[in-house]
Amino acid sequence: FSMWQHETGVDEVNGSSVNPVPSFFQTADIAMMTLEKNPTNQALSVAVIEPDFVQSGDMTVTVTGKANARAPVQESAQKTFVPDNGALNAAEQIVRFKEERRELRFKFVSNTPGGDYQMGQSLVHLEPSDGRVTS
Repeated sequence: FSMWQHETGVDEVNGSSVNPVPSFFQTADIAMMTLEKNPTNQALSVAVIEPDFVQSGDMTVTVTGKANARAPVQESAQKTFVPDNGALNAAEQIVRFKEERRELRFKFVSNTPGGDYQMGQSLVHLEPSDGRVTS
């Protein structure tokens, strides 16, 4: 059997084997219907995410969500963003997407040995899309 000590380091260390401890979080639903001013029955289109993380190791972000409340969950391809060490150019500081959902969420994942992160104020470029409610 194994005994683990919590709250020390960021990896699973078992003898000489070091494995990352998978970590992720997902935002709450984002939808046009939740806007206080002028709610509308439209999907949202995601173009760009500007991640604001203090991180060690690469991270990924995925757009998840549904076309309507009863539709199956759809996931985009994972996009990787690297730590900003001050040497990234403008194109490397953003994550580009071409996704749309009526119920939209973002899932951020860290699964790199030595990986650790703290999120700041990330920005997302959203705009209204079509009004279809079918998948």
